[in-house]
Amino acid sequence: MLAPMRAPAFLLAVCCFAVAARAGAEIRLPDLSVSAGAFLPSGTKVRSAVGEAWFNVGISPSARRVGDRWTLQADLELISGSGSGGEVFLAPLTIGLAREFRTGGSGPVPFVALRVGLAYMDYALDTSGGRQSAKRVAPTANAEVALLLNDRTRLGLRYDLFPTVDGLRFDGLTVSLQYKAISFGRRD
Repeated sequence: MLAPMRAPAFLLAVCCFAVAARAGAEIRLPDLSVSAGAFLPSGTKVRSAVGEAWFNVGISPSARRVGDRWTLQADLELISGSGSGGEVFLAPLTIGLAREFRTGGSGPVPFVALRVGLAYMDYALDTSGGRQSAKRVAPTANAEVALLLNDRTRLGLRYDLFPTVDGLRFDGLTVSLQYKAISFGRRD
């Protein structure tokens, strides 16, 4: 039921990431990072109807180095959970500000991001009130704290907020590992 809806979300992500340019004479595409992790829903009804941990993958363009300034970044997450006869697919597409906090020393670098956007929500699950299902687009927001382990790898914690719909809360915490998979051009 949910698999056909993943293709439009993927195509939307490809289109969003294909349009990226930097001001100046030289146009450079951002690097592309992929992430994988576990999404832990916080809503009691949703968690008991679908399960306590769901799979999460993400795609995001990433600056070669964000640095000690707030930088605009986009992000697409694909969150999928199924179990006990219930299925949920969430695809938040967000944009916001990100920043590294480099101290000049070696070791992991703290990173934070705050983003807002829209999420495609597709769910069908059994609750005490009966079967609930819907497909909708709704506003979303997320906050992320992470450690940049090196130039390509980031270990992060992210909290996604979704509106409460049909008495169901889809908010949750994601623990993920992100890897800069594709690099276009020279390093900054």
